Amino acid sequence: MSFACFVTVWNDADPAQPVPATLHAALVPEFRRLLGLLRVELHSPAAITTYHRPDPAPALALRLDFATLPAAEAQLLPDGGLHALVAAPAWRALPATASSCR
Repeated sequence: MSFACFVTVWNDADPAQPVPATLHAALVPEFRRLLGLLRVELHSPAAITTYHRPDPAPALALRLDFATLPAAEAQLLPDGGLHALVAAPAWRALPATASSCR
């Protein structure tokens, strides 16, 4: 069994601005440094409007699958790898105004 952490990134300043493919490519090696990570999926939602929700789609959605719950929790701690990752140049280059991890 694996354990997933979902990260969502919004760009409230310009919701229609897509995350460039070059940033996707730059982020993958950063995520692969996380200990216990089995798989990372990066998704940029399509620019569509639905009747379900008037809010814009997130700029980026990620799924991080970890081998164990302790491995996932260790990366979420204040001194864990996810905090270091958001300080990396590739993450800082994202067109983002907010993000959340669940």
